[in-house]
Formats: sequence, structure tokens, C-alpha cells
Amino acid sequence: MEHLAVKDYGTLANALGLGGAPGVPGPGIASTVTFEVRWRHVLKTQHVRDATVGFEGTFKQTDAHIEWSMRNAAGFRFTTNPSNQTTLTALLGRERNGVFFD
Repeated sequence: MEHLAVKDYGTLANALGLGGAPGVPGPGIASTVTFEVRWRHVLKTQHVRDATVGFEGTFKQTDAHIEWSMRNAAGFRFTTNPSNQTTLTALLGRERNGVFFD
């Protein structure tokens, strides 16, 4: 994904609207993000089904490598260091719920 338009809210609290009206984000700066995710090495596959809550899915635990960068209209830039990453957990999945469950 390249040059995806987003807002930079500066802090998580501002993005979640914790400084003003609940759930309404505070002011943000026009920004773009670029990222590439490489999924590899399926470590485990698990199928989950819960008919009581109407949820079903198949999930794969993997390794993943992410390269990510952003820039905002104020001139701030950030780029990850692609050579120094540790994957704590990475999941890919397909799920069905609600009206799509049955």
C-alpha cells in the first residue's frame, strides 16, 4: 500500500477523542502512510466455531515482516528500521459472523 491518506492525531488519546466529545477525534494533520507486510511460515492453523454467538473462523499464526513509513503536512516523517524487527505475533484469518454465519 502506498501513499494512503490518513490523519495524524499526534496521540492515541487525541485519536480516540478522549480530550473532547467521547469518540470524536481531536484535530489531526493530513498525512500519508506507506507499508508492506510480508507473511511467511505458517506456524499453526486453528478453526474456531461458536454457534451461540454466531462466529466461525480459520486463523493462521505466522511470522510477518513490516516496512512502514509516514509523513504529514507539517513535515514530520517516520520510517521503521526494517532490519531490526521481532515478530511477537502475526495472524491471518477468515471469519464469518452475523447474517453471514449460517
